Amino acid sequence: MEYINSLYYTFSTIAQVLSGFIALSGVFILFKIQDLCKMQLIQAQQFYNYMSGSGLTESSFYGCPSIAADLKTLRLAESTAGMLDEIVYILNDEQVKKIHQYKSLQRWKTIIEKIDILKNKIKILSITSIIIGVLTIIYSIIILSITHLINKSDFQIIIMVGISFAGLSILIMAYCIILSFIETRIFKKK
Repeated sequence: MEYINSLYYTFSTIAQVLSGFIALSGVFILFKIQDLCKMQLIQAQQFYNYMSGSGLTESSFYGCPSIAADLKTLRLAESTAGMLDEIVYILNDEQVKKIHQYKSLQRWKTIIEKIDILKNKIKILSITSIIIGVLTIIYSIIILSITHLINKSDFQIIIMVGISFAGLSILIMAYCIILSFIETRIFKKK
C-alpha cells in the first residue's frame, strides 16, 4: 500500500511540475523568438541603409522592377517572412555584385542567416521538449489511473521511466533557454 501512495505522489508531482515548466518556458521561448525577429528586422534595415549608401536604391533598378520591389519591401519590413529570400535575390543581381560594398552586404546576409538558424534551432528544441513533456504528463496520468493495478516489483521501473522522461524534457528546454540567452547576447554585441 505504501508504494501505491509513492506512485500517486510522484506522478501527480511530475505532471504538475512539467505543466508549469512547459508554460513558463514556452513564454520565455516566445519572447526570445520575437527578440530574434526584431534583430533580423534591424539587420535588414541596416542592409537596406548600407545599400542605399552605395547609391543603389529602388530607383536604381529601373531595368529590374522586382529588385526595386524587394528593396522597398525590406525598407518597410515589419515581418521576417521571406526576408532572407529577398536579400539573396538582391545579392544575386549583376548590378549589385559590381558595387564595392558587396562584401559588406554579404556579411549582413550572413548575420541574418545565423539569426534564422538560431531561431529554427530554438523552435525545434522547444517543440521537442514540449512533446516529451506532454507525453510524460500523459504517462503520469495513465499511471495515476492504474496505480492500484501495479505490482510492487514493477514499481521502481515505472518511477524511473517517468522521472527519466521528465528530466529529459526539462534538460532539453533548459538547454534551449541557455542557448537562446547566450546566442542572443552575442548577436546584440555585433
